Amino acid sequence: MASVWRAVCVLLCLSACVWDRVCVDTEEEIPEENDVLRLKKSTFDQALKRYPKLLVHFYAPLSGESMSSIMEFSKASAQLKETTSTITLAGVDVSKEKELAAQLNVTAIPSIRLYLSADKHNPVHCPALRDADAILTWLKRREGPSADVIEGLGQLKDFSESHDLAVLGLFKDLEQGMVQVLFSVAAEVADLPFGVTHSSDVYTHYNINTDCVLLLKKGKLDSKLEMSDDITAEALTDFIRIHEFDLVMEYNGKTAPQILNSVVKNHLVLFINKTEESFTHTLSEFHNTATHFRGQVHAPWSEESRALFPLWEELAQRQNYDNVDARSATPTYVNIRLQEKPPSIKIFPAVYAERVIHYTGDRTADAVVEFVQQEMKRAKKDKAKEDRERKKYIEKVKAQEAAEKKDEL
Repeated sequence: MASVWRAVCVLLCLSACVWDRVCVDTEEEIPEENDVLRLKKSTFDQALKRYPKLLVHFYAPLSGESMSSIMEFSKASAQLKETTSTITLAGVDVSKEKELAAQLNVTAIPSIRLYLSADKHNPVHCPALRDADAILTWLKRREGPSADVIEGLGQLKDFSESHDLAVLGLFKDLEQGMVQVLFSVAAEVADLPFGVTHSSDVYTHYNINTDCVLLLKKGKLDSKLEMSDDITAEALTDFIRIHEFDLVMEYNGKTAPQILNSVVKNHLVLFINKTEESFTHTLSEFHNTATHFRGQVHAPWSEESRALFPLWEELAQRQNYDNVDARSATPTYVNIRLQEKPPSIKIFPAVYAERVIHYTGDRTADAVVEFVQQEMKRAKKDKAKEDRERKKYIEKVKAQEAAEKKDEL
């Protein structure tokens, strides 16, 4: 009997070995080009299983933006291979892999996503990064500290003077509270150096006694944002991105990409001859005007806009919903196109299908509140319906993947 069991065990062992060999042989080879794995629909899941940390670049070779990002992504991969990092870089040509791109809901080209632990449906979206160094910094900050700790004035001098532009956070508590907002922003804004300190000497140096974030240009304080409890990561990012540029800067071949790719979508351009005698005076007046109007979100020359301010203040005081936010902004500030003359009142429901609803009722607090309540009820129903459809879609995709795996077996 014992010999029979030994035979069975040997047979099972041989079967397992043969099965393992068959599985290995059926795996498709993933080609590599310029230090980057080239993935397609048939190898994407295979790569996810093989590499626990997979950074994927989705591109279209004929796109001008993609051509630049392809080169920088390859540089980043080559540099990463010289380190002990466990992250693997791969690319997908969406012009050839349209079905895979649709399955992964890839709409922005080029774009970069980080897939962790073979999770195909919940990648970490990488912000638009201009060069290889920024990509590597983004990855580094996700694995370790996102900001350098500045212990005193000596370190502050080295930090601020070694960078043309740097972000410095002053927080009395470096473990919890609003400092976490800075850390989250630093992890995403990979093209700028970040520092953080709780040194009393640094507070005194800048004559500051509250938690705040400073923007330093060539070692000197340029802008300051006080970190009150209502400051979000988005607000801090906007502050950095808006103030990282000089208030007035020359538009030329070097600065054009920075200006056009910034979060500031609307610019006032002065065309002037530098050789004219009036150049210095005109530029000075232009700068003074820019200083006065930076951050303005209303049209101060509009009587209609000024008349709406008291109503908005009353609405803000009466607002008692955790999921409703009353804001005021110019059309250019939020980058929307109005069909009617401002000022206007619009509501943006928090649903997947982005839409804007224009309010045409009486401009009284009671009327606007009633309008908001009605739209909240409608948005909840729409959101519930979208969640159900989204769940069905995910289940369908997973079922298709399971069927494909079963067919492969």
